[in-house]
Amino acid sequence: MFACLTRCALVYINMQRHPSFFAPTPANLPGSAPSVDRPFMNPFGYEISNIAYSIVCKHEGFSSPFGGSTGPTGWVAPGIVMLYVISFLLFGCFTPGSILCMFALSILLSLCIIVLIHATAQRMLPGSSAGRIAALLYALCPQELMSLLYPHQTDFNVYTFWFILIAYLFLRMATSRTTRDACLFALAAGVGTLFLPVMVFPVAVCLGVYAAQNRNRFSALIRQVSVCTVIIAVVVAPYIGYQKYRTGRWFFVKSNARFEIALGNNPEFNGVLVYDLFQNHHPGSNKEEFAAYRSLGEIPYIQDRFNRFAANFKPKTFLILTAKRFLYFFFILKPYIAPERFQTWRLIAEYIGYAIPGLTLLLYLLLRHRTMNWQDYFIYAYIFSYSLPYLCAGIMYRYAYPTSTLTTILLAALLSTMGSATRANNAARPAPAV
Repeated sequence: MFACLTRCALVYINMQRHPSFFAPTPANLPGSAPSVDRPFMNPFGYEISNIAYSIVCKHEGFSSPFGGSTGPTGWVAPGIVMLYVISFLLFGCFTPGSILCMFALSILLSLCIIVLIHATAQRMLPGSSAGRIAALLYALCPQELMSLLYPHQTDFNVYTFWFILIAYLFLRMATSRTTRDACLFALAAGVGTLFLPVMVFPVAVCLGVYAAQNRNRFSALIRQVSVCTVIIAVVVAPYIGYQKYRTGRWFFVKSNARFEIALGNNPEFNGVLVYDLFQNHHPGSNKEEFAAYRSLGEIPYIQDRFNRFAANFKPKTFLILTAKRFLYFFFILKPYIAPERFQTWRLIAEYIGYAIPGLTLLLYLLLRHRTMNWQDYFIYAYIFSYSLPYLCAGIMYRYAYPTSTLTTILLAALLSTMGSATRANNAARPAPAV
């Protein structure tokens, strides 16, 4: 209840701070925007909502992520687009109702995430207080609360939900070793990949850890891994085939991975996707880039920008940028918009809050490295495999938000252990003399 009320209050504050976002004027809607020769990006969903608008209101299917009529697209993963499609079908395109629908979904998923964190912590540390502590910590998680204070971050709870759900179902499968739990894990992995394609790397880690844990049960291992692989393929393959039919090219769920590599390694910036970078080099914000995207078509445009990156590729520069991206992903907040637009006290709080998950990983490793079990190592592998694609391309601070779910569990484990040790020491002390 506390978590629900807190999140509702944050959305209310958001509405008070950004009234024009929650009640857009006709001038801010795609239908009235002169987007033939320049991009149109509504802050409610950006490319995602533009594609949903094309599906629901223009009846053009997956197309035109930057406004206008620029043809078929695979720029955005389909899962999140379909949530916007549902909100548009229920409440109309870019109406206050459709916007509030997505925020209500964000709050609902946030509460589900808390439940999953509690269940995951209890599975890892049965009989301890870690589950309750982890749920409380995430109810107050700075990254989670930050996502509800800004109107443009509505969809990140969706990604966080799939991140923790897949981890929880894997741990359940690893404990039970049943085909039923393997099927549930695979189904979540397949659907989650349609929302966030980088989840294919954590899923691969899950299957690798499961193989290592069950190498002595070879026949059962082969059967269950095969079942998982088939289910994931059955879930993901139809969309890949659909986009091959529409665009004429094969790609894995999203078409723009190579563009993101080129953009994130632009020599003008430090590997971080900031406002100026989009203004200068992104077809959603730059008129010249939009014109090139429209004239070339999506796939040739992406290939052209990637070819420019490849032609100027310097391994040393790439490694330096990757190291910077690592720091920005785990420890250092790099706001999308210049810091001077924020109140100083809030910016300081956000810098501290953003660093907590990365610092938790370091602290846990420092204090528990001699007693870590396979579940601890799994969490580290799961988090770093998720971060790997971003470390090679470009990041925004919010890309790291999903990792706070598992780092919250690690922090809860530390606090639970410290509490147990304190109680044991107090019990062992001799009673004071009377």
